[in-house]
Amino acid sequence: MFDLRESLIDTMAKPKEVLVVIDENDEAVEEIIDDVETIHIYECMRETLVCLTNIDNGAMDKCI
Repeated sequence: MFDLRESLIDTMAKPKEVLVVIDENDEAVEEIIDDVETIHIYECMRETLVCLTNIDNGAMDKCI
């Protein structure tokens, strides 16, 4: 389990990206960059890490 935790942490996918731009009215506007595949991989990896943390919280503290 320790190797699985280390591997997930080392190769964690990026969460969704938000770009803040200034529009023509000089207002800050968020533009969300959609990459559905990367977001799905990130969500799966995050859920797996949450489950591993719930199984053995002490071991997760040692990974960080």
